[in-house]
Amino acid sequence: MQYLGGKHRTAKQIATYLEGVRQPGQPYFEPFVGAANVLCRMTGVRLASDAHPDLIMLLTAVRDGTIDLPDSMTEEEFYRIKALPPCALRGFAGFGCSFGGRWFQGFARSGARNYCKNAKNSLLKKRPGLVGVELLCQDYRAASPTGILVYCDPPY
Repeated sequence: MQYLGGKHRTAKQIATYLEGVRQPGQPYFEPFVGAANVLCRMTGVRLASDAHPDLIMLLTAVRDGTIDLPDSMTEEEFYRIKALPPCALRGFAGFGCSFGGRWFQGFARSGARNYCKNAKNSLLKKRPGLVGVELLCQDYRAASPTGILVYCDPPY
């Protein structure tokens, strides 16, 4: 899933570094989980949060296997979903099917590229890395981690 500021290209290197400085048995926490690119490469006890309810609902549904992501989406469906109350499908459309991965900043379309299918495939690849992760919908200021390795990639 394309996500503004996502760490898809650098996640492996970041996770390798973080695992290298992490103490044995130390929990790991991301207060700005975004597309979960780094999180999915971490091991052990993992917690993640974000203030965006649709995003947390989407990642939770992917983790739990409770969402059937579409292979395609029309522009009409995109704008109908935008009007829904917070839900996993709205999170998928809002980030995965939006121009530049920016929350409902216009329907992503480009010749032969299927942004919806790409987003679906990306999320399904992340599912194994999300299993066992505690996902919280909260503002980072609500967290008070102690003895936890925290990786902050703040929103842009």
